[in-house]
Amino acid sequence: MNDQPSPAPKKGFFRPRNILIALGVLILLPVVAVVVFLLTLDLNAYRPTIQQKVREATGRDLAIGGPIELSLGLSPALTMSDVSFANAPGGSRPQMVSLRRLELQVAVLPLLGRRVEIKRLVLVEPDILLETDAQGRGNWLMAPESAAPAPAQSEPARPGEAREAGRAMQIGAAEVRIERGRLTYRDGRSGQSHALDLERFVFAAASPDAEATLDGTGRYQQEAFTLKGRFGPLLRLVQPPPAGAAPWPIQLSLEAAGAAFGVQGTIAEPHARRGADLAVTARVADVARLKPFAMGRDLPAVRNIDLRLRLRDPAGAGPMPDIRDLALTVGESDLSAFVSGLRLARLELAASDLASPVTLAVEGALDSEAVKASGQVGAPMALIAGMIGPPARRQGAPPAAWPLRLALEAAGATLNVQGSIAQPATMRGVAVTIAARVPDAARLSRLAGTPLPAVRDIEIAGQLADRANAPGSFELRDLRLKAFDSELTGTAGFSGRAGGRRPRIEADLRSRLVDTAPFLEAMAGRPAGPGQPQGAPTPPPLPAPARAGADGRLFPDTQLFVAGLRGGDANLKLALAELRHGGVAYNDVSLTMALAGGQLSVAPLSLRLPGGQATIRASLDGRTDAPPVALSVRAPGLDLGPLLRAYGVGYTVQGRMDVDVDLRGAGQSVRAIMASLDGHLGLAMGQAVVDNRLIDLIAGNLGRALFPSMQREGNSNVNCFAMRFDSTDGIANARALVFDSNLVAAIGQGQVRLGTEQLAMRVLPTLKVGAGGIAVPVNVGGTLMRPSYQPDAAGVVTGVISGVETFRQQGGVQGLLGGLLGGSQQQQQQQQPQQQAPARPDPCPGALAIARGGRGTAAPQPPASGAAPQTPVAREALPADGAPATRGAPQIGTQQAPAQQQPQQRPRGGGLLDQLQRLPFGR
Repeated sequence: MNDQPSPAPKKGFFRPRNILIALGVLILLPVVAVVVFLLTLDLNAYRPTIQQKVREATGRDLAIGGPIELSLGLSPALTMSDVSFANAPGGSRPQMVSLRRLELQVAVLPLLGRRVEIKRLVLVEPDILLETDAQGRGNWLMAPESAAPAPAQSEPARPGEAREAGRAMQIGAAEVRIERGRLTYRDGRSGQSHALDLERFVFAAASPDAEATLDGTGRYQQEAFTLKGRFGPLLRLVQPPPAGAAPWPIQLSLEAAGAAFGVQGTIAEPHARRGADLAVTARVADVARLKPFAMGRDLPAVRNIDLRLRLRDPAGAGPMPDIRDLALTVGESDLSAFVSGLRLARLELAASDLASPVTLAVEGALDSEAVKASGQVGAPMALIAGMIGPPARRQGAPPAAWPLRLALEAAGATLNVQGSIAQPATMRGVAVTIAARVPDAARLSRLAGTPLPAVRDIEIAGQLADRANAPGSFELRDLRLKAFDSELTGTAGFSGRAGGRRPRIEADLRSRLVDTAPFLEAMAGRPAGPGQPQGAPTPPPLPAPARAGADGRLFPDTQLFVAGLRGGDANLKLALAELRHGGVAYNDVSLTMALAGGQLSVAPLSLRLPGGQATIRASLDGRTDAPPVALSVRAPGLDLGPLLRAYGVGYTVQGRMDVDVDLRGAGQSVRAIMASLDGHLGLAMGQAVVDNRLIDLIAGNLGRALFPSMQREGNSNVNCFAMRFDSTDGIANARALVFDSNLVAAIGQGQVRLGTEQLAMRVLPTLKVGAGGIAVPVNVGGTLMRPSYQPDAAGVVTGVISGVETFRQQGGVQGLLGGLLGGSQQQQQQQQPQQQAPARPDPCPGALAIARGGRGTAAPQPPASGAAPQTPVAREALPADGAPATRGAPQIGTQQAPAQQQPQQRPRGGGLLDQLQRLPFGR
């Protein structure tokens, strides 16, 4: 037996150390192989493949001009240079994106957990163009070059696939840096471009779970800006927060053009966009400096703006955030961009929240006039509710009426508005009291932007309310308008275009007195004084004779403005106890005017003139370019004495006149209307006493041509004046044209072509001598503004024959010489007191009947050439408005009745030869 110990066994290959070495070799060999592969890999060889894949995915070309480099490590880095991406077809330039260099470093190990962690992304001199075409399509809209059709029905995903899809890829970026970049937006419709240059932009976060910072500088439209920020982890923007996590913090600031904007606070659930509690501030030194950020629009020079508010989640179901602790102040600013000379001294506005009333105070000046406004308006939320949804309110609380209380002062004028609006977003339930006082409207001219007349002592008061069941329709009740000594009361209403309706204005106004004199003086620029004492108005001057236009025509060719009648409707009722205009008092004025669909009608205008009642009706149809026009005037029995005295005519007039006008026409101007005129014009006056100077003034050149030697002093006993023109298609024919007095008489016939204003008249004037008269027909031609007068040659012979008849009846040679050479009527009567001329037909009854609209008998006409003239003579008795007068009654005026006439000097030029010599031949 051997007691020695056995030798220890020899250690072989499977010793632990060898095993570890073997395993290391097995692991390192593939790694080394991969490293060798990557080191020897030429990524530039894959350039065509990369470009082809991009084209298949986007339909556009990717160009890589520089080398593609790869740096190995646990965070490999990829570098590319001179990269460009094509623009959409038809773009303003070939490349949508161009890039000098791109550096991308990604962590490898997080990829195993489906996380992409960008360690570093650097874009050097990127130039990005975003633009739209003429149809508004953006160049960022891309489509694959070829896309396989989607299957009609997709198979349900297997459980493993569903789990894999649920594991969303997570992307985080530790650092994103942009150096010297540019982003340009171009509007293809307007052609305007806006460029943003980033000199430096750095976004950094240690990890997706860490807070991030933002720091950048650049220029927008050549205006420098600085952007800084700090906020919570980006992962919280896409994932719910872990249990017990603090709210997500945010702090941002932007400074540009002397302005600073800031946001600071927290968001409880940023991934769901809920739980915001942010303080927003804005300080702007001068708004005008922000013009580059306003797309080039001019901004007012509003300075020293300080805005503070707190922003929270919507308190109710609406999308509007809850804005609290709103405070806005504005310092001294020049607002001349809005109104020349307007300056703001201060503005203060405050509200506890958007569901509470807003208090405001404004002070400023317009040139040297102070402007102030203060008061309280309702909650802003109620105003914007119609745009974004119903306003938030406490549970179970009914909607409160929107209060309104404002006081405005400007240039001595005051406006006070007080009341409430139940639904301000739709302007329903309006109940507002308005009171305004304007000492002098001219002082408000600068504020109104147009010169205003110096109308003084203006007072406006009323109750503004909306009309039930008529959206956009309002009524001003208990209206009171006062200025100077004039006053209007009643109601007025306005309806907008709501529901497709046309705008409409309605008014029903009354007044005890409206005096236009101070208003006209103010509009003429003259200082409006206290006016004339009542009962002693200043009579207006006599109307100036009509002047011809530049083309020598009476009726103007100016186009009528009828298009404005189609813009809306109106209904006006006016009742004035007294209307003073031009120093004349018109009583019991009643006006009803309607405008509907472009049709204007006045039906009627009734007023009591100083000499009697008048009724006027008018209409104009503005629906066509050649509007039909109608005018009707009825004024029976106007007492001419009071009427003419009211108009400042100081001549003696005793008598009454009937006015009957009914005219219709159509055209774009007064001239066109007259060229198509239909209807009639009638004037009728019975026995009257008229100052010869007034007759001479009215008759004008025609009267002087017909009766050159008629006495201009004293009065005439007018037996009648009758005129009736009937017009058809612009041709006015004289149915009656008679003037008969104790001194002269005239009968006319013919027509007036209103379109060309040509006259074709024949007048038989008679200068009465003795019991007969001398008559020489006169042809009146030319135009209304340039008439011509020429005696009828045959009528001259007839006048001589009439003189021979006078020779036979009134004393032989002496009577003939008296007729031819101008012997006075008194001398002839004294020489032949017993001889009487045979009665001639009286032209007045028939002519007056026609002029008054009755059929009557045909009015006498001037004789044709060579015919014996039918000379009118004085009548035995002619009723004047029902009052008979006898031939033997005393005549009023300087011309007495034949039995009472005293010897007087023969009127100059009373004979036929003198008349012929004084006629303006060829004029």
